[in-house]
Amino acid sequence: MIFSKVRKACFVIILPLLVLVFACRNDRNAATWQQADQADTTEAGIADNIPQVKQLTAQIAADTANADLYFLRGNVYLQANSPKQASADFYRALALDSLNSTYYLAAAGVFFMQKDLPTAIKLLEKARQTLPDSLNIKTELGKYYFYVQAYDKSETELTMVTGKQPQNAEAWFWLGMNHRDKKENGKAIECFNRAVQADASFYNAYMVMANLQAANKDKKALDNYAKAIALDTASVEARYGKALFLQNNGKTKEALTEYRQIVLIDPQHADTHYNVGYIYFNNKDYETALKSFTMAIGTSPTFAKAYYMRGLCAEKLGKTANARTDYESALKFDPELSMAKEALTRVQ
Repeated sequence: MIFSKVRKACFVIILPLLVLVFACRNDRNAATWQQADQADTTEAGIADNIPQVKQLTAQIAADTANADLYFLRGNVYLQANSPKQASADFYRALALDSLNSTYYLAAAGVFFMQKDLPTAIKLLEKARQTLPDSLNIKTELGKYYFYVQAYDKSETELTMVTGKQPQNAEAWFWLGMNHRDKKENGKAIECFNRAVQADASFYNAYMVMANLQAANKDKKALDNYAKAIALDTASVEARYGKALFLQNNGKTKEALTEYRQIVLIDPQHADTHYNVGYIYFNNKDYETALKSFTMAIGTSPTFAKAYYMRGLCAEKLGKTANARTDYESALKFDPELSMAKEALTRVQ
């Protein structure tokens, strides 16, 4: 549990989409060209002027049946933020070679990036029928099922993958995410452990596992936050998770050390300034606490609880007028903040 007055950390997991690799197959399923030709050509104006696109287009003109060339050009389009053009080329590659799992993953990945999960899932379900032994397809499909909360389907795909490929870190991770969302934290942590055993550089697995452990006041959380930090020394979310765990478990000196590191990385991190102020307030160092809450407000001007806490500091320092102003500001941004209502009544 976290302090009632300390804002809960919101960790955004940014997950890699797809690793697109070069592959080659034979000519199949030319009917898929119809889907490719539906791409919006308005994107081509800028993207087609990219030197790599021009080079690949010339190569395609000389070898129109080469699926890999379309696939490579699709990746260039994707990097140039032309997803429709990229999708068209991935479909063209599939039209020439419908047995290449990489092409399916690439095309589905474009839909995933555009948050069109139904289309991405439909495409991968077709890929699974065409390539029933592809564990890569099953892993990605399991991930997409997770995103639409089709947990049973997701677990079916991912369990099949981990059974045949016990070292598949990605499959273990998404299986763990299913268990996490179903509040099966013990199973989730077990899966995340399997993920990092298979891939010791799996940052997201360390982070999600640490967050679950921190919620249970499990000291193992510190080890996993530390491993995440070792993988990304500039990670604010990992350092914040570690600092918050230390603070919530009475290790305020250690927490302050970590918070100072966060401020060096991101001086605009409002929650860090707030939590530092909260620690100093509890230590009755109201002047220092007030400064920290002021910094929190400076970086997040609508931070109602920061106004409230700064008002408490002002009240403790005998600055009643300042306290009243801050309590009023707190209620302006959060009219339901009962603590501020009580405080404002107290200083009227």
